[in-house]
Amino acid sequence: MQKANDSLRQPAIQGASREESSGMFLYEKVKLQLESYKLNIQYKAKTWDELIRLVEAPFQSEDCKDWQRAEFARILADLQIKLNNFEKAQEYFEKSIAHNNQDARTWTAYARFHQNIYEVRKNELSLTTAVKSFVTATALALHKSKILIPNLLNLFKQSALDPNTRIESIIHYLKENLPKMPVWIWLFWLPQIIG
Repeated sequence: MQKANDSLRQPAIQGASREESSGMFLYEKVKLQLESYKLNIQYKAKTWDELIRLVEAPFQSEDCKDWQRAEFARILADLQIKLNNFEKAQEYFEKSIAHNNQDARTWTAYARFHQNIYEVRKNELSLTTAVKSFVTATALALHKSKILIPNLLNLFKQSALDPNTRIESIIHYLKENLPKMPVWIWLFWLPQIIG
């Protein structure tokens, strides 16, 4: 009996404290439930609401670490996009970045969100946010630069074709931040950049 009680007191993850272990367990449990729901989803508003409630509960839990909150906020943003609730999606993306601004996945999702808004509304703020987010995501995940840079080039092309778009702030941002990035990530794209 005593051995059983001692095993319950042990952290689930070796080398982790009880608090870290319970937070990790909560995170993994929600991720598995979310994947299970995604496999069985029937695109009904009720189902989406259930998914949002499933993810919001641990997001507000005190057991979560910042990186876990950031992940949950990003997932919530994706769910809000599927429900066409773009203001809420923006809010969750901002929360995700506030909790962990070093996650390239969040920056990429945020950039694609604003890229889609720019393509529909030709909103200058969305263009600027998309470019800055793609640059940040590229800097954080250099190994994915071949995937991210075409999005940047596409945004440059779209903004050049739109006579109403002012890109001075983007050019200023790029002049400040591109020199901080390694040159090799741009070599593959030189023909597209020069042409």
